[in-house]
Amino acid sequence: MASEANGIGIVSSNAIITGIPKMIESKSDFKGYILIPMLAGKVTTFIPVPIIDRYDVYEIRDEKSSDTFLIAHAKGSEKLPERKIKVAGVLKELKSKKDEDKGSKKFLEVNYFLNLP
Repeated sequence: MASEANGIGIVSSNAIITGIPKMIESKSDFKGYILIPMLAGKVTTFIPVPIIDRYDVYEIRDEKSSDTFLIAHAKGSEKLPERKIKVAGVLKELKSKKDEDKGSKKFLEVNYFLNLP
């Protein structure tokens, strides 16, 4: 459930979430960044990249509690339907470029999804 992923989800662990996804289309409403590792010689640095540039971003809503959780599906892939589905993937960290000291938010990088009746 989306409500459980927010509370007890562990970054870098696998997760399955059931709910109804709604695409976030406005770039101005969503300003999260992911960190992409870049290797320069023997030094690895991390470059912040806007998540909206690499993924289609959705809020998945839990039917029972109406809580929402962010999920990201690879850009160019089939769009997720706006009906009840089950998504599975890896929980990742999302940082705001301005609020790096305030901690991070979690999102699910979707590997696959299943339509539910």
